Amino acid sequence: MAFPSIDDPLLYRTIFDLSMDGLLIVDCDTQMILQANTRVEMLLGYPREELIGKPFTFLFPENARKPELPSKVYDGVFRIEFQKKEGSKIPLDLTVVSLVPECGILVTLRDASERVQAEEEREKLLQELQNALENIKTLRGLLPICAYCKKIRNDQGYWEQVETYIKTHSLADFTHGICPECMKKLENELNNKK
Repeated sequence: MAFPSIDDPLLYRTIFDLSMDGLLIVDCDTQMILQANTRVEMLLGYPREELIGKPFTFLFPENARKPELPSKVYDGVFRIEFQKKEGSKIPLDLTVVSLVPECGILVTLRDASERVQAEEEREKLLQELQNALENIKTLRGLLPICAYCKKIRNDQGYWEQVETYIKTHSLADFTHGICPECMKKLENELNNKK
C-alpha cells in the first residue's frame, strides 16, 4: 500500500484529528470557528458541532476580556483561560498561526493546568523559603566570653549567661543535662561535704 499523497485531504484530516493539541481553525474576518479537532472536544467538553459556527470569543469566560484574534502570525505562546462547557475554567497555552492564502487562523490549544499548578507551588515554596530566610538568626563574628565564668558580653557591653545570649541571637532552645565528667566532680564535691 502506498503512502497517501501530501495533498490528500484525508491525510490532513487524520493529522488534524489525531493531534495531541487542541486545534481550531478560525475565520480571520468573522472570527467564527470553522473547524475543531477531537482534542478540543476533550479539553473543553463541547462537541465540535456546538463549536463550529460560533465566534471564537464564545470560549472565553463571561467576565473575561474578549480579544479578537489577529490575522497575523504570533511569535511564541501566550496563556489564556477558556471556559469549559460545564462552566469551569481551564488555563490553555495558545499558539496562533495565519493560514495563507486562505483567510484562516490556526489556533493551537495546549492544557496548561499542570504547569500552572507547578508554577503556583513553586511560588509558594519560594515565598516560604524567603520567609524562613528572613526569620533565621545567625551568630557571626567574635563572641567575647569570660574565661572564668563563661558569660558572653552582648552588643551593649553587658555580660549574660551563654543560654540567654544564644536564645536571643538564634533560634536554638536549650535543654539542660550534665555531662559524665561534671557528674563525677559534683559527686566528689557532695561526698566531700558529708
